[in-house]
Amino acid sequence: QIAEEAGQLVQGVVPNIQETAKLIQEIASASEDQAKGVNEINEAMKKLDGAASESSAASTELATTSDEFDKMVKKIESQVSKFKSE
Repeated sequence: QIAEEAGQLVQGVVPNIQETAKLIQEIASASEDQAKGVNEINEAMKKLDGAASESSAASTELATTSDEFDKMVKKIESQVSKFKSE
């Protein structure tokens, strides 16, 4: 009778073990999906950072070019005013 009760207990535990194993597999799969998502976000952030750096460099170059253009305009205005004076 003890053996029979032990057998029934084992039969009762086996489905729980199988369900637990199934849940562990689902958790592992979800964790893998999350890891892929995090990697995709990291790659997107790297691209965004690169784009921001390029934009910053372009803005700096544009500001420098604008300053140079302003200096050239002032020189031309100065030269033109000399012609007007004569």
